[in-house]
Amino acid sequence: MAGYIGSKSSVTLVDGYTEAEADAEFVTKAGDSMTGNLSLGDNNKAIFGAGSDLQIYHDGSHSYIAEGGSATGSLRIRGENLLLEDNSGKDYLNAVADAQVELSHNGVKKFETTSTGIAVTQSGTDVGLLVTGGSYNFQAKFESTDAEANIIIEDSNSTNNANMIGVATNDMYFVTNNSEQLRIDATGAVTMPSQPAFLVKPTTSSQQLNIAVNQAVNIVFGTEVFDQNADFSSSAFTAPVTGKYFFSVGIGIQNLDSAALFYEIYIRASNRTLGFTIDPDFGQDAAYWQFNNSGLIDMDAGDTCDIQIYQGAGSPQTDIRTVSFFSGHLVA
Repeated sequence: MAGYIGSKSSVTLVDGYTEAEADAEFVTKAGDSMTGNLSLGDNNKAIFGAGSDLQIYHDGSHSYIAEGGSATGSLRIRGENLLLEDNSGKDYLNAVADAQVELSHNGVKKFETTSTGIAVTQSGTDVGLLVTGGSYNFQAKFESTDAEANIIIEDSNSTNNANMIGVATNDMYFVTNNSEQLRIDATGAVTMPSQPAFLVKPTTSSQQLNIAVNQAVNIVFGTEVFDQNADFSSSAFTAPVTGKYFFSVGIGIQNLDSAALFYEIYIRASNRTLGFTIDPDFGQDAAYWQFNNSGLIDMDAGDTCDIQIYQGAGSPQTDIRTVSFFSGHLVA
């Protein structure tokens, strides 16, 4: 057995070690410094704490840093900057003092905390944020403690909230190209400020009088009551997108000629025409008459729609009244 016999001041040679050699060779219980590696075999543990609170060991298959202390204890890892890497040096986690915490996938940062929340980074065509769940009330939930605050889902390539979905004061709204396109308010009412819709009527100063006979005459609508999305011009509507459009027209006429064979009103679009016909054989001319027609028409983007009137035979005595109107909107 190696060790000292007697007081340290009068040590004798034991097992071939002098005092200086023993000090250099063995670790003392009161504390010492290692000048070489300390190797522990499988399931041999480095144990810290009065109650074996912290244990570091390898069981032959896995390595462990185990906190086995009281229920109120925690395993705390402290450092100005903390970095977890794989064996090749690729980051798993990077925690910067007083700043961000970053999580990486295959060495590429995907998630980062910020001073105001979190940031998720997408690469290529991968899903930037995927939330999956089971049979719960909420699969993903976003809340704001401020009733006036917005919760925004935004296109990261846009500027100044050019494209986003937002929630504020019990309203939900959608923005594209820096303009609000749809809003659902607390009552469930839906408004679409840019949805194609218009209402037009003839202008008093350019009223059409004594319309021509035996030819289609385009009715002129010079006054726009409203033209949402600015799709009406030169007495015709131009479809901004492909879809189904509903049109309604009411044409008031004066001095209807009973000698005419017929009158027809056309809602005339690029793909099809909706017509309405009457035979004015009333025995006498009608001082006033109202034509009404409406219908749903399929239109391609760029197609146009206008209104025509046709008087078959008779005299050119019929006038278009300014109470006439033409309206339409995108349905689907």
